[in-house]
Amino acid sequence: MVNKENFIIKLKENNKDALQYIIDNFTPLIFTICKSIIGEYGTLEDVEECVSDIFIFLWNNKHNYSEEKSSFKTWISVIAKYKSIDFKRKLIKKLNFETNFQESSFIYKNDVEDELMSKELNNKIILLVNSLKTLDKQLFIKRYFLNQTIEDIAKEFNLTRQAVDNRLYRTRKILKKNLVYEVKEVL
Repeated sequence: MVNKENFIIKLKENNKDALQYIIDNFTPLIFTICKSIIGEYGTLEDVEECVSDIFIFLWNNKHNYSEEKSSFKTWISVIAKYKSIDFKRKLIKKLNFETNFQESSFIYKNDVEDELMSKELNNKIILLVNSLKTLDKQLFIKRYFLNQTIEDIAKEFNLTRQAVDNRLYRTRKILKKNLVYEVKEVL
């Protein structure tokens, strides 16, 4: 029979009745600690999950308890506090991820017409880039699609930095002119 005097000894002997005794007698305390820390960030189910996690942690780490260091109530309260803080952090991270995901979904789902126009514009850019002279096309792709430095591009094509800058400037100017024309045509 597990009771107040022997539950710690029985727990360390892997007696599951000792764990049940702890659950029966310490759940209100642990639940209160979890609820006060998790608060508005979680639901009642989240608090209950945290309480369950604490009892699992307690069972797996029962050998770490020492009566000389603290009372069992203090030990389990400290575990509950820090496990609840960890659980709250996970909830906040999850809420932030879901919020960011919903916001980005809203932005992307905002207007199908805008998305179609964007795809059409991307296709036009690709067509325009493909219509460039071979050297200008290669320079443009390496700089703006592959993010290579101007110095690396200049070395690869045996050009000066100034020559690469000038060619990229002229290419951007041509693309801009053609894109403005294309956008006016679409509108």
